[in-house]
Amino acid sequence: MNEFKIWESDREQSTSSNTNPYLCVFDSPRISGTYKISIDHSRNLHYRCQQLSSEEAKRLKERLAIALIDRMAEGEQEPLIDLRMIDRIVEFSKPLPAAKRARRLLRFMASPVFRVHESLNFTSHGPLIEAALGVSESTSVQELYYFLSYLVESGLAKDNTAIDGGYVATVRGHESIEQESIAESSSNVFVAMWFTPEMDDVWIAIKKAVECAGYKPVRVDLEKFDGLIDDKIAADIRHSKFVIADLTHGIDGHRGSVYYEAGFARGLSKYVIQTVRKDHLDPKTLDFGIAFDLNHYPVITWSSECLDEFRDDLLNRIRSRFSRS
Repeated sequence: MNEFKIWESDREQSTSSNTNPYLCVFDSPRISGTYKISIDHSRNLHYRCQQLSSEEAKRLKERLAIALIDRMAEGEQEPLIDLRMIDRIVEFSKPLPAAKRARRLLRFMASPVFRVHESLNFTSHGPLIEAALGVSESTSVQELYYFLSYLVESGLAKDNTAIDGGYVATVRGHESIEQESIAESSSNVFVAMWFTPEMDDVWIAIKKAVECAGYKPVRVDLEKFDGLIDDKIAADIRHSKFVIADLTHGIDGHRGSVYYEAGFARGLSKYVIQTVRKDHLDPKTLDFGIAFDLNHYPVITWSSECLDEFRDDLLNRIRSRFSRS
């Protein structure tokens, strides 16, 4: 049955033929777990890989590894690879952005499985490096080292190869992952906008859309807190699932704080939904335009006469990205 495995390091489990002679069960260091695949589906996957270049076939398998890793993270034991999964990955799945691949590698290095000061040796091929390749969607050790170099340069990891041949997540790296974990489980949505009575109806529309999607809108001027407001804003953004930034402003010019908060959120890899009053995009009203550094991002427009439609558009955007069903 070993000819039906996906990665070279996979090991067939001896129990595979006890229940179904046509179902293979493999223990895979690449996904740090076990997967199941039928003989027919394995043949189908290998046939598809033969139609691709060597590099494209590797990419396809790494996207499959990510899908299996994520399923196991959600509690699924021994995920089954079937034709539907293969079709979806072939037709719809795209490689993860480089920044997300680096973050996944950092999360692996900061896992409670390892001691906080423990260096991980990625120089000799084995289960550790296989797992690192899997979580970072890397097709080669060279790609893995590319992400390790990025983490080191960012201060999130330390290169200890000269000392013990390994890499270790720094305290800053652990803190970054801890903050990320808080945000991932958060129901809060930070709303950055112009605080003025003429925006009250817009706030109500945003609030209803966020709440209808199952989240809690957070506006710093409506909260009670001690200390500096800048620290409160930074903490709220860090602990939010995503951010909504309304770029509407008056005759006094762009709301610098809103632009700062949107930029700060993106710097933390937060998803930012931009909204703005419709007339700001009218070329005849240049004074009300969106500043150049944000005008290339998608934006949802609103007008005072169509706030119900705006609320629905915003709700649909949130659901399309952060469905809680």
